[in-house]
Amino acid sequence: MNTGLLAIVALTAASAVGAPDITSAERWEPRIGWVQQPPTRYAAANEDGMLVFRAEGARKELPWQVTLRDDEIASEARYLLIRYRADGLANPPHDYFLHGWEGTPGGLTYASSGEIESGAQWHTLAVDLLQVEAQGDTRQLAIKVIVGDAGKATLTVARLALVDELPADAKVSRASAPVRHSVPLNWSSVGELKPAPGWTTRPATQFSATAEGSGMTFTVHGSDRQMRWPLALPEPVDLRRLPYFSLRYRASGQLGLTTYAVWLGEQGSGAGRQATIPVLAKDLCADGQWHTITVEIKQPFRATQLAVGLDCAGEQATMTLDGIAFSSRPPRWPVAQLLSCQTRDSAWPN
Repeated sequence: MNTGLLAIVALTAASAVGAPDITSAERWEPRIGWVQQPPTRYAAANEDGMLVFRAEGARKELPWQVTLRDDEIASEARYLLIRYRADGLANPPHDYFLHGWEGTPGGLTYASSGEIESGAQWHTLAVDLLQVEAQGDTRQLAIKVIVGDAGKATLTVARLALVDELPADAKVSRASAPVRHSVPLNWSSVGELKPAPGWTTRPATQFSATAEGSGMTFTVHGSDRQMRWPLALPEPVDLRRLPYFSLRYRASGQLGLTTYAVWLGEQGSGAGRQATIPVLAKDLCADGQWHTITVEIKQPFRATQLAVGLDCAGEQATMTLDGIAFSSRPPRWPVAQLLSCQTRDSAWPN
């Protein structure tokens, strides 16, 4: 037996056991800079094994934030559960009680302050992470305390955990996924595609761009030959508001892998202006099957131009682009567009 490895495992386990858990007050950071009217007095402490937040000042508010450790993250857990007692908290409907950071820019509201139940009784609130469409693991969490008219507020948390099953008394938060905004690119609305041989160093003499259903199929013939097809988007796209770029594609033949498949720019030439490449040719799988791609664009500019690039590294390269869209959240692809399947005319035999 490797005693060195055993010692490392034992030390790691001991460190996790001895580390403060998520209800340890020392891990919760007050975020004074996040609010315009912070409390006159505030504190987070552990009392009788529970986490207690206190704040003073009528209608003052303060969020506390915690960062979860890797050993606290349950990737497959469906619910975030909080068991609490609220005394003197205000519950306006348009603010948050729980806010999580799970991969969505700015995070998501997990539960609104309007869902807080005040009084001497204990309450259990659960956040359905599937319902709010969490994009990944919850890495950070914030709890906001808004002081009521009495001028003093106390929030006592007995349990805060990621779980798969809910206790009988749990109420599921009314929070839902943010409204999706999307701008699709319909090939029929872009007009005739004009090739731009001047955008390449070895322009092809045999090439085509042909409508195929709702998609557009691009083809280049000839080894080490290239072609580009620039076009003006039907309307400018604000990539700060719609940062997700997605498409379906099918590629075959011998694609050159050193160029882009899709380019986006603020202006046609790209010179001195902002531009980005959401899809590289090397990102594509040239197996003749349909695939999907979704990327988050980090450059927040207004895209007005798109260009398709295709290089041929052999006799022929073909690429069909369909379902291009810009969206505020990652798209939810229909299963039929993700899996190769056939519809049966009758039921499976017994």
